[in-house]
Amino acid sequence: MGTETDTSVPRASYSRVRTGCLTCRRRRKKCDERRPRCVGCERNHLLCSWPYSTLNSSQDSQLEQVQNEAKSSSLVPAKRLSTTPAVFRGHEGLVDFFKHMTAPRLIARRQIENPFITYNLRIAASCETLQHALIAVASCHRAYLEPGFSVVARSHYAVTIRSMKHAITSWSSCSFTDRLSILAAAFALCWYEIIDANLEGSLYHHLGACSAMLRDVEQDSRNTEPQLLGFFAEQYSYLAIAANVCFGLSTVATKRRPRLPQPVQNLNLGSPIHGFLFGYAHELHDAIPQIRNLADRVALEGNSAHVQAEYDKIYSTITSWEPRTAEGDPAYEQVGHMYQAACLVYLRTATHAQSEQPTEILFSQVEPFVKIFLDNFKSLSYESPAWNMFMWPTYVVGSCIRDPAQREVLSQILGHSTMQMSAVDTTLHCLSLHWKELDKDLAAYGPYGLERTMRLHKLDPCVG
Repeated sequence: MGTETDTSVPRASYSRVRTGCLTCRRRRKKCDERRPRCVGCERNHLLCSWPYSTLNSSQDSQLEQVQNEAKSSSLVPAKRLSTTPAVFRGHEGLVDFFKHMTAPRLIARRQIENPFITYNLRIAASCETLQHALIAVASCHRAYLEPGFSVVARSHYAVTIRSMKHAITSWSSCSFTDRLSILAAAFALCWYEIIDANLEGSLYHHLGACSAMLRDVEQDSRNTEPQLLGFFAEQYSYLAIAANVCFGLSTVATKRRPRLPQPVQNLNLGSPIHGFLFGYAHELHDAIPQIRNLADRVALEGNSAHVQAEYDKIYSTITSWEPRTAEGDPAYEQVGHMYQAACLVYLRTATHAQSEQPTEILFSQVEPFVKIFLDNFKSLSYESPAWNMFMWPTYVVGSCIRDPAQREVLSQILGHSTMQMSAVDTTLHCLSLHWKELDKDLAAYGPYGLERTMRLHKLDPCVG
């Protein structure tokens, strides 16, 4: 009997590649090793982290801050494991930046409790999604002066979006506490878009989601957090009102214009956070959506007797408003007069039909208020709370400035801002484009013309 020959083919020996990013290794996925963010992590909106020993010293130093974050990127809120929440560990500097720099820039009154700190951090203690969102907001703000932080901002923003997509699938069955956490993260994303100076209207996608979720939370029979609901309601009301900058129906923002809030005069009244966004100008903010609706009526029925009666009512409300403060700071009076002037500009231009050229009568009605606005703005301290709510009145008044000297005044004010947010630069950029269009054609005058400029340049600024 002959000897059998072993014809079996030996199995190839493969060794696991250990040069990919840590995230792909944990997911057992092939990594293309693109730095600083591989294709797989970018496609799946994950934090791309690398072992410290493999980082090239020339790479952005901010990668060191995110190299261990995939461990804490769970898509569900985590239980509190230690004094410092999971995502905040290693980012204590950004948490402090949020507390001392970002959050104070978001409120219109200084001598009150800041709910962006107290309420958000309380929720974030047990919600990793909100932890990621707040780190994204803080690092986006810090990136204005230190661009390297944009890497951290985008990474945490992506994780927040991914987490929100997962969490929203269980919205109908989740606990009331989880609903509050999801809603808080959604509002944090709104502020991210404003700080990031997004020009594609991303804010309004988030705000639309906030609107639907807020309505559900308000109607939830398990509601035991009236103060938190007040925090969310004021954020929604303020952002929905500030979205009414242009007149017209063509920009992305106006096509999905947020539902208008109920009157805000009594919102959070008696609460330690009363007026944290509206300051002392609740009545003026209430007039803004009324004026926007008036412009819609003018477009449909012209300057009818009913329109004139509504105009007179709104005009009386605005002109009879007086600043009432309990803090003894004259800056609040200046802020009030600025908003009052901007509301009157908005009202005067609302009755001007979009199809008509502006007239000298309209100019004479509007330009005194432009002067009042600029006179108050240029004498205002750069540390004033007015800077926390400057975008809406600046867009409205700026859309009507024809005088090159007045444009230079506004440009200088914005150019010397200590706000340290891209939103200031973006506002000036959009107005500069608008002024060029206005110089070409007076039909570009005012909020109607601003609408045309935004459409022409495909801009949809996130106003807040």
